[in-house]
This record gives sequence, C-alpha cells and structure tokens, in this order.
Amino acid sequence: MNKLLLLSIFFSTALMASETVILLESQTILGKELKKEFVIINDGSVIVNNEKLSATEVITQSENIKNIATFSDLKSLENCTSGAFKHILKKGKILKIEKGCLESARYKVLKENFKALKKDHITQ
Repeated sequence: MNKLLLLSIFFSTALMASETVILLESQTILGKELKKEFVIINDGSVIVNNEKLSATEVITQSENIKNIATFSDLKSLENCTSGAFKHILKKGKILKIEKGCLESARYKVLKENFKALKKDHITQ
C-alpha cells in the first residue's frame, strides 16, 4: 500500500509540472559520451529510453523510479580516473544536477536502477 501511495504522490507532483525528465549521461575521462539514459513522466505515463511502461510495470518498478528521482549533493568531479556522470532532473522550472565519477557507488546504483527500469515484454 505504501508503494501505491508513493506512486500516487509522485505522479500527482509530476502532473502539476506537466512533464518531468530525468537524464543520466556518462562520459569517458576525455569527454566522449558513453551513454545517455532517460525517463520522461508526462500526463501519467512513464517512458524509459523510448519505451512506454504499462501501469502495472510502473507500479512494480516504482522503487527504481523513486531511486532515479532521488538526488544527492554530489557536485565534484575531482580525480575521476574512469570518467564522469551527470544526473539531471528537469521539472517545470526546477533543475537539479548531480555530478560524480563512474567508479563511484552512486553511479553504480543509478545504473542498476535504470537497467531494472525497463519494459517487461513477458507481461504485455
């Protein structure tokens, strides 16, 4: 029941701002883009990397959405030996940016959540 309440709050907040975009960009140490992943929440629908999730998928994967929508205060890119990432949230006039290194635990958590947050072709 808590997940459903959290999901309702998340979507109602997203609807007030019309569209929420969350982006995860990763780059090599030389600045070459490795990968871009994104979540778009608009009018009650959730799109992850160009795939629209069903209502059931959104509910079952709400923990991943919550983790991706959570930001830490990381702003430093010092001593990134393997590259860097940028985690960006744009919701109406709100803009949050988190930066860090690819070898950090935070990047690994974000990457795992994006990997887990995908269309489930079995339940269609």
